[in-house]
Amino acid sequence: MTDDTWRLRRLVGNRWFYRFWGQVTRFVGAARLLGPSKRFSVSVDPREVVLGNEVKILARMLGPDFKPTSDEEALLILERVEDSDDRPLEIHAIRNPVRPEYYEASIEARALGEHRISLIDREEEVASTVYRAVVPQLEYADPRMDRTRLQQIAALSGGKYHEVTDAANVAEEVEALEREVPISAEREPLWDHRWVLALFVLLLTVEWILRKVVRLP
Repeated sequence: MTDDTWRLRRLVGNRWFYRFWGQVTRFVGAARLLGPSKRFSVSVDPREVVLGNEVKILARMLGPDFKPTSDEEALLILERVEDSDDRPLEIHAIRNPVRPEYYEASIEARALGEHRISLIDREEEVASTVYRAVVPQLEYADPRMDRTRLQQIAALSGGKYHEVTDAANVAEEVEALEREVPISAEREPLWDHRWVLALFVLLLTVEWILRKVVRLP
């Protein structure tokens, strides 16, 4: 072919010859200049998500000619970055009808930690991104005092709600949890019991008999 393209110059000069080879050069060199990563990309929003919330995935995939492919779905693989026994999860992103080079999907953040999402093309990973799922901090979501809920908690627990301005009167309404335990101060001598005296006399008698039997002084 290269040996014959010079014929394009016949009668018209370099007009078609230069245009032909210029377009060939741009087409062949575009992939090297832009790099393979320009054809594929994947991103998430947000990159740090509260456990249980939604993660939106946006993947971009172009063909070798840098035009949208004919695929209606894009395959994504979700896996945990940390060591885990969980199996990778397949996600099928749907093509955006308005922007056909983009594919969209949504997932729920069900596990804590860092997760990796990979875009697969022809059974090979071509792009990836990560997101992190964190524990929700509900106490910081709305730091305002919830007076109604505090009053409900106090009523259900048998207590009473007080404003800060009533702090001086709170002590007066606190019921004293006291219980009197009677303690007897009377003492009863041990020798007042007859069985103690009888036992003492019995022991002395047994000792006296034993001494007589064995002829002890």
